[in-house]
Amino acid sequence: MGDFAYATGATITIPPKAYVLKVDSGLNVEVKDLGWLGLSSTVESSGGYLYVGGGDLRGFNLVFRVDKLDGGLARTSYYKSQGLSGHHTVVADIAFNKVTGHLWAVGIARNDTGDRWWIELVDPQSMTFIKSLDPKVPGAAVLALPDDDGYVYVVGDRGHVVKFDSEGNIALRVELKEFTPMKGSIVGDSIILAGHERSGGYYRHTIYILDLDLNVKSKSYLSEDVNADSYLPPGRMWVEGNRLYLAGMDREPGNYRWVVYALELRGVAQTVTTTVTETSTIITTKTVTTTTTATQPTTITQTNTYTTTTTVTETSTITQIHTTATTVTEITTVTQPTTTAVTQLTTVTTTVTQQKTTTQTTLATLTTTTTMREQVTQTITHTREATREITKTLTELLEREVTKEHTVVATTTVTQINIPASAVLLLLGLVIGGIIARFVLSR
Repeated sequence: MGDFAYATGATITIPPKAYVLKVDSGLNVEVKDLGWLGLSSTVESSGGYLYVGGGDLRGFNLVFRVDKLDGGLARTSYYKSQGLSGHHTVVADIAFNKVTGHLWAVGIARNDTGDRWWIELVDPQSMTFIKSLDPKVPGAAVLALPDDDGYVYVVGDRGHVVKFDSEGNIALRVELKEFTPMKGSIVGDSIILAGHERSGGYYRHTIYILDLDLNVKSKSYLSEDVNADSYLPPGRMWVEGNRLYLAGMDREPGNYRWVVYALELRGVAQTVTTTVTETSTIITTKTVTTTTTATQPTTITQTNTYTTTTTVTETSTITQIHTTATTVTEITTVTQPTTTAVTQLTTVTTTVTQQKTTTQTTLATLTTTTTMREQVTQTITHTREATREITKTLTELLEREVTKEHTVVATTTVTQINIPASAVLLLLGLVIGGIIARFVLSR
């Protein structure tokens, strides 16, 4: 989505934690912890949002979960299933029905008795449950491929392919025995499935091509010259123009390696729409002649010419399809070159461009007679503009606290009394005499 690549996965801890990664063209990685314990296994984009699917814990069981994220990896809403009683259920792939717009979450339901497909339909706007589908197909549903007519082709890891209509009813089904598909895409009127199949004692990278009625059109082994088991892990294949790219691995003892294929699609009908634009230009020329007569015998003629250009664009679509019998040839293999020939049908689309220009010229002459008087009065009006300047004075009143110091003077008055010395002696004598008298009496 945009100029970024997105991936999702989980830690290997128990219980695991779900994460999503955002990678730019410089391989700078932004990691987002989704905040729930469980497995995140697929990511898809639609309408400017990312949808990350996996399994979240509800009680002791895993149940379907899909998070809706914006481009900055912020969660806007999410869907968490009620689950299937007694089963672990995990989303393996997400697709959007091109007619109803419903989100299809496909995956696995597992308990002690085995695995089977489990599918839930969700409204991507409100992220609410619509219905669940239990087609009773063994194994896990690993791919959901929508076509333009509202059908969804669900592919399982044991070679089962089921065609559902837009309401979830089974229209067709087929089993590709011994084939384990892991990646897929719909190109034109063909379903391309990539996986591995056992042949010559080893598992081989294998391509199946089916039509939309699930008939096998061809099968090719890509790693037939490698004496080792070759596998394709779950994930995406990339189709650009008539090229198909996919990645896998070889497990030759002591030489485990990645393998990247670039395949040229031949014999696969692709519909290419060419738009032919027809442009017509219409030029209209008008000549306007004005005749003015003054009070004096003077004739003034003024001629103005106006040209108007109008462009009319008509767009039509021309599609020419030629079908010829050709072969499928593998173009590029990073680790081992292999060429496989299969007779197929090819569709070549020819682009036809037509341009048509039509010029129409219309000449119109308009004559107008006006009587003028010789007297011309020119009135010059002088407009005087008075500018009134308004001065706004802002007076700021400042209140200041004035602290007054009050000085309190404490006055101590000392009164001095002057007593004559004779009085002092008299008083002293009386005191001493009293003491002597008390002493005598006490004896």
